[in-house]
Amino acid sequence: MIESSKIQWTSSTWNPWHGCRWIIIGGESGNNTGKWRYRECYPEWINYAIRQCTNLGVKVFVKQLGTHLSKELKLKDRTEGDISEWPEEFPE
Repeated sequence: MIESSKIQWTSSTWNPWHGCRWIIIGGESGNNTGKWRYRECYPEWINYAIRQCTNLGVKVFVKQLGTHLSKELKLKDRTEGDISEWPEEFPE
């Protein structure tokens, strides 16, 4: 996996989101075991994607934090439906 902090896109470089009007991002939901396991997701990854999109003028929608973050942050709503529980560092 490539560390997101090593990738920097600007309007003058190749942009994987060229032509995109908006991006939906979020952590994976799933279970601890079995076929439908979730993968890790960290707030800094989500914030990085938000900053990159904002810098390029691409609108962003954070769909969900994912099961990993939900457990790490000890959210009451496992489906992350209560946005008031989300980390304050996420821009609105």
